[in-house]
Amino acid sequence: MNFQCPSVFSSDAGDHEKSSAINTGISLKCTLDLLHEYDPLPQPLSQNGRGEPALALLPWWEKGKAFGLQERDEGARIDARGLLTQRITRWLQIGLLSVLICAMWTMPPCLADSEETTLELIKPMSFSNGDLRGKDFSLQDLRAADFANANMERANFSNADLRGAIFSASVMQNANLQGANFQFAMIDQVNFTDANLEDAILSEALLFRSTFKAAHITGADFSDALLDGEQRNILCQTATGINSKTGMSTRESLNCKS
Repeated sequence: MNFQCPSVFSSDAGDHEKSSAINTGISLKCTLDLLHEYDPLPQPLSQNGRGEPALALLPWWEKGKAFGLQERDEGARIDARGLLTQRITRWLQIGLLSVLICAMWTMPPCLADSEETTLELIKPMSFSNGDLRGKDFSLQDLRAADFANANMERANFSNADLRGAIFSASVMQNANLQGANFQFAMIDQVNFTDANLEDAILSEALLFRSTFKAAHITGADFSDALLDGEQRNILCQTATGINSKTGMSTRESLNCKS
């Protein structure tokens, strides 16, 4: 763009000071006009009835800014909706996983408020991989405790509450487990050789690949426990008695043949 400012010159020497002042004023005005054209001053935004900028009343260089603000606000709203959707999806996944866990453990009453069939939300204790030989855990509340891979030979768990506890791949040889409650516990691959399981409750416990050689199971309740056929046959050879707490016959709980 070619922009020319007019100038005034006077040939009269007497008018030299006057013409210089006029020329200076014209030059200053031209400079301000040029600055306004290439970097115009911001104009106040008119407001419509909803308190929003009236875009039709804005100059072209302000419309771009207004559209940019609208796009930024719209992006923020989209981000907020996306975050809410992710959180709702995560909650649904957690709820579905809880239902599946309950179904896998065959615990229909798990959603009921029953002290006998549900485990309270407690901070579980961990004894995994520990040397617990001869330790006394009798009468203790050890719900959901972790004893995986621990050596508990000759340990005393008589009348302990072990519901939901984990004993996977542990050694409980010669352990005293009389009257202990192992309901819902994971007791797979455990060595119960010569262990005392008299009057113990093992209903709905996971017992796959555990060995019960010479174990004492008089009055033990194995109702709905997960056992393989060979384990069941071995236990039925010595099964006798009735559990004092559940009133269930040991042979009946193992579905032993008469």
